[in-house]
Amino acid sequence: MRFLASTLDRTIECGCGLSHHVATRQIFVGAGALARLPRLLADLGLSGRGLIIGDENTLAAAGTRLGTLLATAGRSSERLCLTPGAGSSRIRCDLRTLRKTQTCLKGNFQWAIAVGSGSIGDLVRISATRVGIPYIAVVTAPSNAGILSPEAEMLDRDNIPQQVAGLTPAAGVIADIELFRAAPPELIRAGVGDAISCAVSPLEWQLNRLLCAEPYCERAGRLVRTEFKNFLEAAAVPQDSPEFLGALTRILLTSGCATQLVGRNNPATGGEHAFGRAAETIAHQRGREPLPHGLNVAAGSWVLAESYRRLFRPRRRHTTGTYNPGRLEQLASGWKNFHLDAGQTLQEKADRLRNAEAGLEQLFAPAFRRAVSHLEEQYQTLRKLYRRFELPHRPEDLGLSPEDSAFLLEHASALTGRLSLLDLIPGMIRPA
Repeated sequence: MRFLASTLDRTIECGCGLSHHVATRQIFVGAGALARLPRLLADLGLSGRGLIIGDENTLAAAGTRLGTLLATAGRSSERLCLTPGAGSSRIRCDLRTLRKTQTCLKGNFQWAIAVGSGSIGDLVRISATRVGIPYIAVVTAPSNAGILSPEAEMLDRDNIPQQVAGLTPAAGVIADIELFRAAPPELIRAGVGDAISCAVSPLEWQLNRLLCAEPYCERAGRLVRTEFKNFLEAAAVPQDSPEFLGALTRILLTSGCATQLVGRNNPATGGEHAFGRAAETIAHQRGREPLPHGLNVAAGSWVLAESYRRLFRPRRRHTTGTYNPGRLEQLASGWKNFHLDAGQTLQEKADRLRNAEAGLEQLFAPAFRRAVSHLEEQYQTLRKLYRRFELPHRPEDLGLSPEDSAFLLEHASALTGRLSLLDLIPGMIRPA
């Protein structure tokens, strides 16, 4: 089934006053979608030799079928099987693997296929952009929301997650649900965790719109809200059913499409993703393999969901305040213990907090109350999803010590320069 066809491969003059462009040209979601690969290559005008990139697991799941399809269509291709680095059981988007991927792509290839998602998608997105060739994403598990994103996450020399922006998204996407049934359950759980962030990331975007005059696009916001509602409606069906796997895949793809629409990750990323990156940073610096990204994000989403629900309870209002720069200094100092310099993001946050101080009463206006009321309506369904998929909802569920858990709750918001409700709760802006 072709998905998001009315939004893809076009420039949209939007009512928000901005011109939006979605670079991805075609998406196919459904059982048997892999068979569309040769036609997709032709429709995208991709000729010459291609490089199929995956790891041992993803190539085992789809590599043989891909090879047969391409050979039958008279397409020339080679494979690159990525291997985990020392001390890791998973592929990471780190400097070592990125250099290998980029070097191979320079070997006279005209297009690439990323087989997998998560780190493999990030590696190919960065490498293909730098080499200057298009790529197709063949999704083997609906494990994260970055499939269509123009951004990626990579580990620097100190194993600190860094965001890389301004990348060229996949020209086309194939998500074959038949492949998903053989995917490890942990990857499905991670995808559900990342999808659940759509319950709170739109609120974070509207918070920045109200308090910091951040550009907002109702078209992109409505796109995410509508598909998230569809996902929640499918939450009760068996998790290995085409209905559930399709709904999960579509909300993950929609998040990325909304990100392309506005050119930044604002529609689908708020403090919950900063929470996830903070948890991963702590794990890496402690010499431990972090949980999959979506599970870390799930914990952050629950913390934020509860914070938004508490916002309108008695004696929780922060209608006036005094800017608290000392709190920012504490955050910067705390992250230095983990070899992370948060100075740049905290400077951006300081500017936003100064602007926010004068307008906190807007959080209690009817429009924002209505936005939060949608979260309240979804709350019981979200609880069932957390129980059903055994998703983490506390820092302790991420394998962190009590000390690191407390640090995470206090310091996570420092990893985004945008405003988050996490900034307001602990007293970044303290009541006068």
